[in-house]
Amino acid sequence: MPNWRDQYLSSIKDAELSNPVNMELVQACSQMADRISALEAEKNGLEALVANSGTPTAQPAEPSTNDPGVAQLKQDLAEALRSKGVTEKRLRAGEEELMQLRAKHKADTKSIRDLTADRNSLTTRLKDREYELREKRKLIEVRVTQMLQFTIFVAHSNISKYKMR
Repeated sequence: MPNWRDQYLSSIKDAELSNPVNMELVQACSQMADRISALEAEKNGLEALVANSGTPTAQPAEPSTNDPGVAQLKQDLAEALRSKGVTEKRLRAGEEELMQLRAKHKADTKSIRDLTADRNSLTTRLKDREYELREKRKLIEVRVTQMLQFTIFVAHSNISKYKMR
């Protein structure tokens, strides 16, 4: 017979199988967010390029914003910032889930401890009751034996009494 922990774990696995997470949907949303941020970075880079091409350069010492290398660096920076934001968001979600799982684990551990204590208490009470029943059975057997002996003695004395007459 499986114990209650095995039954509990199997019910959790059954629940996970009956309500699976749609990973394709999660992946599609992540890809869409990546694409949106990449397009926004490209848009910002092009807007900066257009804005700088309309104004004359006042300082020749600074690199030109028309330079494709600078535009690529800006786009890379935007992509890195977007990636950082996505990673931080996932980290916060993971930390929240971790806190929830820790709280659930703590509650489950307490429940397991309480159930184990209840089981031990019930086991002790059952053993005590079985011992009590065994002792009562022995006592009844002794009383029945004594009654039989007394009945035989009375019958024997009655027989002896009738023989004497």
